Amino acid sequence: MNYFRDVTRNGSSGGTSNRTDPKNDGKVRNSVIMGRKTYESIPPKFRPLGARTNVIVTRSEPMDVARSVVGDLQKQAREAQGKKAELEQKRSTNPTPTITQQLKMAGAEFEVVGDDGGATVAVQSQPEGAVPGVVVESNLRLAAESCLSEPGEVYCIGGAEIYNALLGDERLRPRLRILQTEIKKVNEGEEFECDTFWSEELEDPKNGWSEAQTRELVGWTGVDPPQGTSMDWVEDQKVGVRLRVRGWEQRET
Repeated sequence: MNYFRDVTRNGSSGGTSNRTDPKNDGKVRNSVIMGRKTYESIPPKFRPLGARTNVIVTRSEPMDVARSVVGDLQKQAREAQGKKAELEQKRSTNPTPTITQQLKMAGAEFEVVGDDGGATVAVQSQPEGAVPGVVVESNLRLAAESCLSEPGEVYCIGGAEIYNALLGDERLRPRLRILQTEIKKVNEGEEFECDTFWSEELEDPKNGWSEAQTRELVGWTGVDPPQGTSMDWVEDQKVGVRLRVRGWEQRET
C-alpha cells in the first residue's frame, strides 16, 4: 500500500517524484480514476484519497452519487469536529497525512457543483481545500481525456469493469501503462482465493504488451518499486506474503 500511495500521490513520468521535484510548486496534482464501488470500498477515513483528484465514474446519475459523497463527508466533518482536541494531540506526536486531513475537515461544509442530469459534477468544500477534489463522471473516456489534459499523472485504480473498458478503448489503449503488483503467500503450496481475474494474459504476445525493466518503472513514476532495482520477490513476514511490481506497455506496431 505504501507503493500505491507514493505512486498515485507523488508519481511523475518525469522520473522524479513530485514530492522531491524542485520544479513542482505544489500545484501539480495527480488524478485517480475509479468506479463508484471502488470508491465506496475505501475505508471512510481515507476517502477521498488525499492529495489526489478523485474521479468517480458511474452509470448512475452523477448528481445522486455526488450527493451521497457529500453526505459521507459531512458525517466525517462532524466526527472530526467532535474529536478535534484529540486529533490535535495525536498530530503533535504523530503527524500522519490521515490525521492532518481529518483536522482540515473538522467543521467544514460541502456542496455539489453542477447541474442535475449533467455528465459531470464536482464536490467542493468550504473552506476551500478541506478535502481533495472529487469529480463524478458518467463517461469513462471523457473522464480520462479530461484528466490527461491536466499537468499531473493519471492512474486508474479499478474496479474490473473500469479496467476492461480502458483495455477495450482503441483510443486510450495505446496510451496505457500497467503497474502490476504480484502477491504470493510465503508458504509454498498456499494460494489466495480469488473471485475476480484480469481479463488479458499480459505475457501473451498476441495481446501486444511488453514488459518493462525495473529501472523503466522508476522512469515512469519517480518512485522505487518494493523490490528495488531487481525483479526479485520481496518478503513481508508480518503478513506472510512475497510481492513484486511489474510494468507493461503496448508495443509499437
